[in-house]
Amino acid sequence: MTTQSRRAVPLLVDQALNSASSFLFLSLVARSATDSEFGVVTIVYSIEVVAMASFRASMGERELLRSGSSARRAKRFWLTLVSLTFVFAATAAAAAPPGSQLVAGLTAAGFAAWVLQDFQRYAAISAGAVKAALVSDFVWTVPLAALFLASLGGAATSAGLAAGTWLAGGLVA
Repeated sequence: MTTQSRRAVPLLVDQALNSASSFLFLSLVARSATDSEFGVVTIVYSIEVVAMASFRASMGERELLRSGSSARRAKRFWLTLVSLTFVFAATAAAAAPPGSQLVAGLTAAGFAAWVLQDFQRYAAISAGAVKAALVSDFVWTVPLAALFLASLGGAATSAGLAAGTWLAGGLVA
């Protein structure tokens, strides 16, 4: 295996873990949500994916990977993120159909954790600390995997529990 291949393997594993957390969250929602909750989560999550791409572009994804971000730029980014997340969570919860407000609010609030964890992954990778990124993604994915396996085993789950687990995992990661 070449040196470049050895460096690529941990990055691929990191991305697989990162993607697994989103896959498990959405799979749990699909298995347990009402039609209304599923629609709300799908809309909120789709908006989050577009917003994530926008945040990455605004922060300069290549620059993040190459050298990290300046403290001033990072502070401005986080103030914007936190402000927008509160507005987004409140709007999503208020606009959600009756009975879907909790899952809408939790999914929208999870956006801040998602972006924060993603930003920290980039910082760790750019600093050569890929193991830190792997640990962060592992910490986020394990609770969702446990909940998913429990649901496969017949345990009662809900879209609210899935969204809360996704949010909590992201905050811990």
